[in-house]
Amino acid sequence: MKRTLILGLLVFLATGILSQQIDLPVLKGPYLGQKAPELTPEIFAPGVISTRYHEDGGPAFTPDLSEVYFRIAQHPHSAIFFMRQANGRWSEPQTAPFSGRYEDGDPFISIDGKVLLFSSYRPLSGQGEPKSDEDIWYVERLGRKWSEPRNLGGPINSDQSEWKPSLSENGNLYFTAKRQATQSGWKIFCSRRMGHEYSEPVEFDAQINEAFHPACPCIARDESFIIFAAALEANRKFDLYVAFRDEGGGWSQPINLGEGINSAQDELFPILSPDNQFLFFTSWRTNKKDYSVDPRSYEDFKKIYDSPANGRGGDIYWVSAKIIEQLRPERAK
Repeated sequence: MKRTLILGLLVFLATGILSQQIDLPVLKGPYLGQKAPELTPEIFAPGVISTRYHEDGGPAFTPDLSEVYFRIAQHPHSAIFFMRQANGRWSEPQTAPFSGRYEDGDPFISIDGKVLLFSSYRPLSGQGEPKSDEDIWYVERLGRKWSEPRNLGGPINSDQSEWKPSLSENGNLYFTAKRQATQSGWKIFCSRRMGHEYSEPVEFDAQINEAFHPACPCIARDESFIIFAAALEANRKFDLYVAFRDEGGGWSQPINLGEGINSAQDELFPILSPDNQFLFFTSWRTNKKDYSVDPRSYEDFKKIYDSPANGRGGDIYWVSAKIIEQLRPERAK
């Protein structure tokens, strides 16, 4: 799960990846003008956001759906990119102004759109060598721009890794962490918003944490359910699960999202759209092992392998959030 450290400016990403996309189609409308999926996951924005490279963490849309932030990685580089809609048309991807030097990921935008959280290995000073562990950082909205990045500090960040932040509507923060060096497996922690500060993080549910070692929390706005990733057996791939809050404030037994969402490969990094209409996630599934396809020419090979789902990394998929309601127990509805 630990990502490769970044040691220099991401010139490769800024010029290499994006130069592959100079022929971007004209994109208009909500969600980059993509056709909305139903209950079967579809690759999101193929060739634009989901590329031949590895994408995870996001897409994080602003509440008005006018901007989107996402992470692209190709060893040894990674960065957060963004696109903006102006005059009804989406811009080409650009490196986010707060990203590009150190390894950043997991963008998440608050319900009011005023704060963007992300994880990073950047040093606290913002200069020099990267840290050996991830922290959660944030930028604040200043008009159409973002502030300089700030470390969220204690009690959220520690000398261990904290990543994949997710905020509820009341500002409570859920994230993945190892709070102790001797801890076995990842756990999800929750910190309550107390005015302008956060409380000491606690396990969101000890039984689920111990049994599932979950990661990548995605909390519902009203905290009525949580989606997370878990690999229940050694060497087993990560699947997505959902747990619902019961009338007593506890959590139900987690439910696997099923074969329609999960595959034989890893599924991670769930995130809900601002309008709660769609669930996005990263999947390592591939569609390139179709032996009915016979790529004989150079052009055929390029067409197949210079595209998403080529087996070289994860791609971002989306599906109707109705899948969550279909799994909600009757007593929790």
